[in-house]
Amino acid sequence: NSGIAFIRTDLPEKPRLPVSPGNTTNRMRRTTLSVNNVEVETIEHILAAATGLGIDNIDIEISAIETPCADGSALPFAQLLQSAGIVEQTEDKPYFVIQEPISVSEKDSSIIAIPSDSLTISYTLSYAGMAQYISVCVSEESFMKELAPARTYCFEEEARTFILQGVGKGANYQNTLVIGPNGPINNELRFPNELVRHKALDLIGDLSLLNFPLKAHIIAVKTGH
Repeated sequence: NSGIAFIRTDLPEKPRLPVSPGNTTNRMRRTTLSVNNVEVETIEHILAAATGLGIDNIDIEISAIETPCADGSALPFAQLLQSAGIVEQTEDKPYFVIQEPISVSEKDSSIIAIPSDSLTISYTLSYAGMAQYISVCVSEESFMKELAPARTYCFEEEARTFILQGVGKGANYQNTLVIGPNGPINNELRFPNELVRHKALDLIGDLSLLNFPLKAHIIAVKTGH
């Protein structure tokens, strides 16, 4: 029952940052924890990996403010967690169970949570001239096959803006899908609808901020961190 927490091993006294809604702080296009002015950011992919594998008690030691990008997906994290070994514990697993529909919306973005016996993510993504959809009942098998390999992305015009702002200095064409007018630049899609799969992955990571396994059907349209 320790839940999920990050430990900044690079700082004096190795501060612990528990994953919880109250410890989040607003950062552009990434999920960030902040406790007593200590932060750890871009945590959504490793949190998605833990959640997708059914891990709800884990200490994640990190020696910098930001998690490694790896290939831009959750797959490297999930594979490392699997290779380390997952221990089934003796306590009953507590769940956060949605009892009645909950919805939140802003402009053309919305999330609806409705009661369900398991975690299902249904996601609709749309941009000018493009729409993608996916619905996945999340299990270790479906997560590893359908969502974990999907990589983070941005559009070419966004990449130029980020460079001017000094954001995403570690990004390149191998760890970020940069989408141009003719598709990915210097890269290839792993799925025809890889973009919406990654958005569903991100959402699973962000929902893990509850610090409880969730039983709900989440219906999301054009959401962000």
